[in-house]
Amino acid sequence: MTRFLDRVPSGSGYIALCFVCRVVEATGGSMAMNSAYAILTSTLPDDVGRAVGFLQTTGGMGLVNRSSIGSCSLQYKVPITDGNILTLLKIPGCSILYLLILCCGLSLSFLDPTFSPFIKENFPQISTPQIGLLFAIAPGVFGIVSPIVGYISDRWLQGVQCIIGFILLAIGFCLLGPNPWLAEYIPTSVPETVIALVLIGIGASGVQSPSYTLICRMARNRGLPENLQTFGLVSGLFTSAFSLGSFLGPTLAGYLVKQYEFAWSSSVCGLINISAGLILTIYMSVMKIQKNWPLPIPKEMKQVGEDET
Repeated sequence: MTRFLDRVPSGSGYIALCFVCRVVEATGGSMAMNSAYAILTSTLPDDVGRAVGFLQTTGGMGLVNRSSIGSCSLQYKVPITDGNILTLLKIPGCSILYLLILCCGLSLSFLDPTFSPFIKENFPQISTPQIGLLFAIAPGVFGIVSPIVGYISDRWLQGVQCIIGFILLAIGFCLLGPNPWLAEYIPTSVPETVIALVLIGIGASGVQSPSYTLICRMARNRGLPENLQTFGLVSGLFTSAFSLGSFLGPTLAGYLVKQYEFAWSSSVCGLINISAGLILTIYMSVMKIQKNWPLPIPKEMKQVGEDET
């Protein structure tokens, strides 16, 4: 179905078919993953943790390859057009945003292999369904806040939104342990954990939508045509970075928790996010000194009501 979406006229019908395709894709993916987990659990009852770890690793590899292959194949659509994903990576700002989106994906997947043992160790009174609810807080908040952030990012300071998002991610991960330096003042508790997860969800949404908008603006500013091929390259760059981060997150988390305790591990993730925000701040400052920020967009490409970044 997705293969023929570019043949559908623009409008509400196109948007509806996009939703249908994504729903069908998500349904099939969830059915496959649920079956895979069930088969692994019944086949390897004594090595469930290791088996699930390998399953997440291979799933992450698939996400990385999906984005890379999809973005590369889109450029060969007839009629063949010039440019590929390297065209975007040659733009310094896009390369920086690639790393920042990777950090965001890493943050959202960081808790997958480590959060459940942390909860069971610190809150033994919490039942399994309640643990599931805790797992749903960050992605749930992310899903609720993302449309709002996306609406704002079309009209206001995308770079500043990304920086604020990284700051919230850093605070959330430092509170999640909490950081051993903060443990004396902030004891580990369920409300404190919930607040940390909410901040992580808000922070991740504050990075994702504005960063995608920024990549689009950078591509347009460099003269890339505003067409399906360019948007496909932007989407491929974005999803490739996020998927690579989603693949690296559980791997890094598993290694850090094995070497150190969860509190220090989550603090390292917080440090990664604050470093990402600092890198973006430095880049924006240098560009502003060179009078290249906010990003100048050709007048014919500006949307009605669009403000400067």
